[in-house]
Amino acid sequence: SYEEEISQNPWQHWSLDGLGHAVGFGCDVKAAGTSLLRPIARLAHPTEVNRVLPCPSRPRVLATKAATGAVLLFDYKGERPPGGGPDATLLPTSAEAADGFALAWGPPPEQSQQQLLASGGNDGRLCVWDVGVAAGGSRSGGGAAV
Repeated sequence: SYEEEISQNPWQHWSLDGLGHAVGFGCDVKAAGTSLLRPIARLAHPTEVNRVLPCPSRPRVLATKAATGAVLLFDYKGERPPGGGPDATLLPTSAEAADGFALAWGPPPEQSQQQLLASGGNDGRLCVWDVGVAAGGSRSGGGAAV
């Protein structure tokens, strides 16, 4: 069923006459004249979103780069904190972050012991995190700003 397909991988691909190839998150390609997109999660973000990327090994985890330069991790299927707390884990940096658009996941876990996420800002700083450690996992390692 569609619900099972979306629960396994919310990133869907399709081609439409006149539009070409399209990719969407939580999409349902319906008959002509109906909406192509259907929201499956609504998450609070502290600013406008400069960039969003799904984790290649866990598509339910989204990394975002905020206009403030902050990098956040969202588990769009995760439990929300009681009382309306934040929907995301804020990845720490050793200095104040700068606005930017650079955000990329490292090699998949099959090729690396760590799940790495890198971001860059307009200040020329590159930050790399082991997401398992940054999000409270038990692996050794950590985050580093260069």
